[in-house]
Amino acid sequence: MKLQAVRPGKFMDGDILVAHWKTLEEKARRMAEAIWASPCVPEQIAGVRVDGVIKLRENHYVVIEVSKNYSLDKTRTDIAKINSVRNALFAKGIYVEAYFLTDGQPPASSKATAEASSIKILSLDEFGAKFLGSSEYQFLRKKKAFGSAVSPRSGDPDTGRYAEIRYLDGDEKKYSVTDISNALKNRSQVVLVGEFGSGKSRCIKEIFEMLAKEDSVFTPIAINLRDNWGLKSKSIIFRNHLEDLGLGKFADSLIRSSGDGNHPILLDGFDEIGSQSWSGEAARLSEIRKQSLVGVRDVVQSSSRAGILITGREHYFGSDKEMIDSLGLRDDAIVLRCPAEFTEQEAKDYLQLNSSLSILPDWMPRKPLICQLLSQLDDEQLAKLEEKNSGEVQFFESIVDAVCEREIRIHSSLDADTVKRILLKLAQDSRYQHRNNESISVAQLNEAFFSVTGYSPVDDSSVLLQRLPYLGRLSSESTDRVFIDDYAKNGLRGLAVVQSQLNRDPHVPKSNWKQPLDIFGLRVWSENLEPGQQALNYAKECESSGNSQFVADYVAARLLGEEETCDFDGLMVNNSHIVDLRMAGKTITKLIIQSTVIEKITHEECEVSDVWINDCLITDFYGVSENRKLPDYFRDDCSVQVFNHTLNTSKISELDLNDAQKTLLVIIKKLFFQHGAGRKEEALLRGAESYWDRRIAQRIITFMISEKIVSRIKGDQGHVYVPQRRHTRRMGAIVELRRSSKDPIWDMVSSA
Repeated sequence: MKLQAVRPGKFMDGDILVAHWKTLEEKARRMAEAIWASPCVPEQIAGVRVDGVIKLRENHYVVIEVSKNYSLDKTRTDIAKINSVRNALFAKGIYVEAYFLTDGQPPASSKATAEASSIKILSLDEFGAKFLGSSEYQFLRKKKAFGSAVSPRSGDPDTGRYAEIRYLDGDEKKYSVTDISNALKNRSQVVLVGEFGSGKSRCIKEIFEMLAKEDSVFTPIAINLRDNWGLKSKSIIFRNHLEDLGLGKFADSLIRSSGDGNHPILLDGFDEIGSQSWSGEAARLSEIRKQSLVGVRDVVQSSSRAGILITGREHYFGSDKEMIDSLGLRDDAIVLRCPAEFTEQEAKDYLQLNSSLSILPDWMPRKPLICQLLSQLDDEQLAKLEEKNSGEVQFFESIVDAVCEREIRIHSSLDADTVKRILLKLAQDSRYQHRNNESISVAQLNEAFFSVTGYSPVDDSSVLLQRLPYLGRLSSESTDRVFIDDYAKNGLRGLAVVQSQLNRDPHVPKSNWKQPLDIFGLRVWSENLEPGQQALNYAKECESSGNSQFVADYVAARLLGEEETCDFDGLMVNNSHIVDLRMAGKTITKLIIQSTVIEKITHEECEVSDVWINDCLITDFYGVSENRKLPDYFRDDCSVQVFNHTLNTSKISELDLNDAQKTLLVIIKKLFFQHGAGRKEEALLRGAESYWDRRIAQRIITFMISEKIVSRIKGDQGHVYVPQRRHTRRMGAIVELRRSSKDPIWDMVSSA
């Protein structure tokens, strides 16, 4: 089959060439109709077929000839053709405006020949740029931020590299950005919903760039809806968008062209578009949402022939049905959801593309926004994050600050610190409710706002309250909110109690909290726990005023800290709930715990004095085997559901291993699996005297320092050895596998 040249270096089969050519003709006619707001049709004039004729008035025509071949000979042939048409029409008193459009860039010789006959010769790309502003739009739009696809800290447009993820429909079918782009080219309507920071705006950015690369004439139009607050029609929204880019002169033609379905339309942030008053009635709130979206609905319905992608937060609407109706979408619209978190592999791919982080921290949530924040840390910050016990807590605090800054860039009615304080207030107030019955009503949101600011929310502030990060709708029938991210909720609770303790909040001692801090909330408080008598005195105030849960959390948080000796001065925990009580390696004095649920106790190598634990239900007891009696300070009325004898220093002595191997296990155990930033030299030996091999211990420590598994710092009373937390998983594998381990450290001690 004969091949014909289409462009230099490109060839097409003859049948494909015809289809390609007809597509070019059709494209040129669609462009012309948008530009001149009149039909453009092929027509026979004076025996000559013209590719496109626009009859602007009785005495003014526009004629368009489209050619794939822009050689000088072909240009002269087409010029002669256009001139014959022009002369025939001129004889009838009709003025002809003539355009010769080419598939590629015409050479200078062809341009000079055409212009000598007053015929404008342009490539299709130049034609689109001249009348639709296509190339200018793409250039300027890419320089602007796409919705929330920005650096959370600086607010600059996100320049990070995109890691491929999948978006899911109701049947769990996976869509890539390529799949969504193809759906838009087929003029489908797509809705993408997800929680804040899940990557909706970044998806818009990727699809814009993909579609713009494929079609440089009918460019996609990407609008941040937050910039169109209160606008009621497509015309006004488009004009506002183009004026913001400095391209207002193209508004008329682009509005017409988009109405003909030529441009995919990308609308980011349906939850950011309108002013909403508060209402406690679900039906009324639904109607308010619908009214606030009248402008978006006009864009959608006025562009029904175009592919449309629109994004927003998942819990904004009460149901998918309400969403489809409020946005004016067809019933066959594709509803997709962003995954709440990256998969393990997606997170690794993203961080490898955008950071120097070698290992993903085990504790880090795999949310796209958090991965983005992590990727923006410098090498020194990343090293501290990997190595320090406090890295997770410090990073979480920076996340909260960045998220609040991000929110006020969307709606600047409040400052970031106010948003943070509202979130802390709501997180702390949620502790009044039982875990299975948590909810935050409109009234509670208003009360939290008033408590923090001193005044009631107006419309602008109400919008921000309705879309606060970490909160979602409780159900489609309710206006209540609920924390949808347990990790963030418990971190916020930890930060809230830190603030309450530092400020000696007078309301907390009298509060009747029903929920304890979980282990992450305890870590947040422990890392920020004010040392000395003041914090203890505040705990005693809470004890005497009735907030025993505060006292329980204080004890658990303090035992998580670096203090080796904890004197509680007679403090009593009564009728409370403790998630994790870590007594291992501590000296504890003057403490009473009674009638309390304790989910987990870790009890190894601790020394107690004047400590009594009475009438407590203990779920998991680590450090004592079931055939041993509980220590004397646990009264007989304590009930233990499960005993878990951990591999403590005493148990290590019973293993069928040589002393060198036992010495390695106890060093790993004390450095990596007992809480604390580091261990003094004498603390490594304590309890392991019967099998401690001093010579091997020195070799192990020297090896670990050289391999940067631990670091050695100068303490007040000798050296302190600090574990590098990125090696925790490796050390855990040695403890678990023991004789089966192939690790060089195990091989070294086994051959000693």
